[in-house]
Amino acid sequence: MKYSIRILLITLLSVLCVLSFSACNVEETPEPDAPASHEHVFGEWIDGSSPNCETGGTLGHYTCSICKLHFNKEGVQLPSITVEKLGHDIAIYEEKAPTCTEDGHGKYMACSRCDFSTYVKITAGHKLGEWELDTPATCAIDGIEKRSCTVCDYYETRNIQKLQHNIISHEAKEPSCTEIGWAAYESCSLCDYTTYVELTKSHTLSDWHASTASCTEAGFEKRECEICDYEETRETEAKGHAFGELIPTKEASCTENGCVAHYICSACKKIFDENKNELLSAVIPASHKLINHPAKLPTCTEKGWDAYVS
Repeated sequence: MKYSIRILLITLLSVLCVLSFSACNVEETPEPDAPASHEHVFGEWIDGSSPNCETGGTLGHYTCSICKLHFNKEGVQLPSITVEKLGHDIAIYEEKAPTCTEDGHGKYMACSRCDFSTYVKITAGHKLGEWELDTPATCAIDGIEKRSCTVCDYYETRNIQKLQHNIISHEAKEPSCTEIGWAAYESCSLCDYTTYVELTKSHTLSDWHASTASCTEAGFEKRECEICDYEETRETEAKGHAFGELIPTKEASCTENGCVAHYICSACKKIFDENKNELLSAVIPASHKLINHPAKLPTCTEKGWDAYVS
């Protein structure tokens, strides 16, 4: 019986010790005006925050509204709610030289947990030589300079402004019957630029004249150069008759000739009838219109006469 009582007393003492450990007279310093002994009054649970490489975190906790001390979910007082920052988990990377087409970098450190890094990019680039002449400039086209990468086959080009013409002036030359001429013009001594215009050689010819064609036969006509003895001839067609107006018929008299209706060609003077058929003559000769009278024998009372015309 005494042993049971002793056990009960020890248990009660243990509970009192736990309660006294949770009282305000523990390691954390309570608020100055908080009661020395009281029951803690917890508000809402405050979630903790995780620490990172550069910033500390906090533990999840309750805060007593009286003494402002902090406790975990089991009601055990927390010496501190602060969680130290983690610090960087450093890895070291060796330098990498850039190439013509890929970037490089120097030796650097980087954290495996966050984006901390001492990385500095060394930009890719060609190792270009000096500019060299590739195509000379002329008066007509730009020139080209070229520079090449000493590592790969990459190259760059740039234009060289084309040259100005070196102008030479030429006086005009008149063409002759046998030699060409030209107007005044300019040319370049460096290229084939020119304003040259050729003036064709030619004769100063007269009008066509002296045709040998007749009304019915083809002929030739000619023209001559007024400067030299050059001449040209060309065949001409028969001219055809120039009939003019029809001359009407005229009756002949006893003493004057008459004519049939006819045309006279003004060129060849030939005579043509009304149907423009050629005539040897259009003349109707002058002549008397004689009447034949038969003879009449005389009678005792009337004269007679031999046959006659009148």
